[in-house]
Amino acid sequence: MDPVLAANAADAETQKLRLQALNGKRCLWITAPVIPMMSQGMIDRTQWVLDQGVELCAVFCGEEDRLYSIMKEKNLFSNAIFADLNSDDCGSQIIAAVEESGLQIDSVFSPYEQAQTIVGEVATGLGVQANDGKAYSIARSKNWTRDVCKEHNLAAPKTGICHTVEELIATVEHVGFPLILKPSSGAGSAGVFKATTIEQAEKAFHIIVADLTKNDNLNWNPGCNENSCLVEQLLVGDEFDVDILMWDSKPVYVRSVDNWPCMEPFFLETGSNLPSVYPREKLDILEKYALDCVLAFGFTF
Repeated sequence: MDPVLAANAADAETQKLRLQALNGKRCLWITAPVIPMMSQGMIDRTQWVLDQGVELCAVFCGEEDRLYSIMKEKNLFSNAIFADLNSDDCGSQIIAAVEESGLQIDSVFSPYEQAQTIVGEVATGLGVQANDGKAYSIARSKNWTRDVCKEHNLAAPKTGICHTVEELIATVEHVGFPLILKPSSGAGSAGVFKATTIEQAEKAFHIIVADLTKNDNLNWNPGCNENSCLVEQLLVGDEFDVDILMWDSKPVYVRSVDNWPCMEPFFLETGSNLPSVYPREKLDILEKYALDCVLAFGFTF
């Protein structure tokens, strides 16, 4: 490796070399069967990657996929790999298809949150430097996330998984009001409800259970053992995102983002700002906690 790249400095010269190093590389792009469209913003960003000299090999369920037609029309991939992305062994199918094609893959990527578990499994299976699929599964499953935090003596809200009304009542007694109910492995804040009474909790529970059976976007969760109703303690206070880049188990970038107040019913933040306006001593505590969580989940890159 170029010694300047190996130093991994945060400067213009290193960034220029990083972009130059992309030229000639082949990236395996994993799509999501539940997301058949592609925004203009994503099309533009994908084209930017191609402009750096990267060759994209895209994974689809089949040529009948709407996304296959869109990406082919835009000339956004040079090779297509087909696998049943709805199957429990889709990762193994992708690995086998890539090996059969004879293509040398340098990186594995997906812009879709639900597909990250597949990214980890496929990348490690192909010998590409990447996080293990289990780390993504822990991060995707909110209940598993809380359990791992507790195992590592990291603060976590009270939570519980519910499959029946009886389990819901018992979990509510453990968590206490006010609380949040949501899919345990959801995406995009879909299906999030606040409850302050058992009647509200039961109503939300039935809605979530119904959504999990008919909403493909909520139901497609590769790498997660199940997607059930999660009951979680509602914590009210200032909210942050902490962006972290890892390299060989060490953080090379850590920055806190202040989230603006969240709006019900989905509790999405109304905006954010970077850099944070919080005192550095508070951010140090926050960022150490976030990094400890990332390491506990098993992320190294």
